Amino acid sequence: SRWLPCSVLLRGRVAACAGLRCRTHFRDQCGTLFWKLSRTRLHYRANESDIDPKHSTAINADPISILRGAPQQELANQFVVWLLSHSAQHLWQLRRDAPGGPKKFELRRQPIRRDVYNGPQTDDWTDHIDPYAYARPFCDDIPNYYVAIAPIAHAMAIDIHDDLKMAWNTLANQDNPIRRKKMLVLFDQLPQELLAGSLPDFMTEFHLRRKDNKQFIQDRLSWTMFFRDNYQRIVHMANQ
Repeated sequence: SRWLPCSVLLRGRVAACAGLRCRTHFRDQCGTLFWKLSRTRLHYRANESDIDPKHSTAINADPISILRGAPQQELANQFVVWLLSHSAQHLWQLRRDAPGGPKKFELRRQPIRRDVYNGPQTDDWTDHIDPYAYARPFCDDIPNYYVAIAPIAHAMAIDIHDDLKMAWNTLANQDNPIRRKKMLVLFDQLPQELLAGSLPDFMTEFHLRRKDNKQFIQDRLSWTMFFRDNYQRIVHMANQ
């Protein structure tokens, strides 16, 4: 459920957080929330203070490909060519109800073509951001976090997605504040191996564990069991 964090934002005057997140998902959540409020005729003005730390924010492209042996390969090729056209790239950022724009949800993704960021057509865009203009290289001492993101994401979410959804839905529908607080503690817990005093120390330890393939497989299994057990405990708490 996406509505638990949104309800928290609405109840407080100021909400702030720092940590790993996908900008696209953040924008999607904001857009969905504001659309829902507009349908209930509540007046809520978006104040999206989304800050990307300089020299430590990764901007990467979403890939698209045609599978080998695709039954309609020519049609798929035409779609890819169209998707990279100037007009199609413009659609990614069109505001809701703008001429030619979406009727319900804004896509809010950054076009990959550099030449669409200039011109009057950007007046109808939702996000006036040009990643090519403010892109900067990483600092020399920034480690490669991508090697850690995938295995941890699999352990805590992807491989046990059903358990995660059940736990989150249980949290979202829990009215008892004391019980919900205990559930949140379980939901946010991390295995001991994923706790570190600093990110550089964490990545150093992570790389050392990753070199031993047998140990790394055991780690992933252990982390997966840790998260699954906590998610199941959350669901069990609601039935007590």
